[in-house]
Formats: sequence, structure tokens, C-alpha cells
Amino acid sequence: MVLGLEGDANGDNAKGSSSVLGSLNYDTGINWGFSVRARLGLVVDERALLYVTGGPSWVNTDVDTNLGIGVADVANF
Repeated sequence: MVLGLEGDANGDNAKGSSSVLGSLNYDTGINWGFSVRARLGLVVDERALLYVTGGPSWVNTDVDTNLGIGVADVANF
């Protein structure tokens, strides 16, 4: 039998921005992530190990939106 516990942590500075329909702008960013996984396995024979793994993860993100409707946008509507 195999038992295990594994974890990962990372710091990111991923940022991006986009616009939808020309007026709705949004900025996104990923700040950090963390995960923990447990592993449980069973040796079937001398050449095979069957196992399952799984666990939770967390991610810290930022999303900022800006709806920019100007006088020209209203006039053209």
C-alpha cells in the first residue's frame, strides 16, 4: 500500500485586460495559488501500482470592471 501527501504553492503576477462591446473594460490578475493532494495506492503485482489522488486548491484573483459610456456613445446609440 502507498500513502502520500503533496502540496504546491506559487506566487504569480499574471495580469491581463480586455474590452467587451467597446465600452465594458475589465482587468484581471492572479496573485497566488495553493493546492494539497492526498494519494492512496495499491501494488497489484511487481510491475503495477494503481492509485488515486485528489484534493482542494485555492487561487487568489482580482477582477476590476469599468463601464465607460461617453457622450459620443449615447449620441450614437
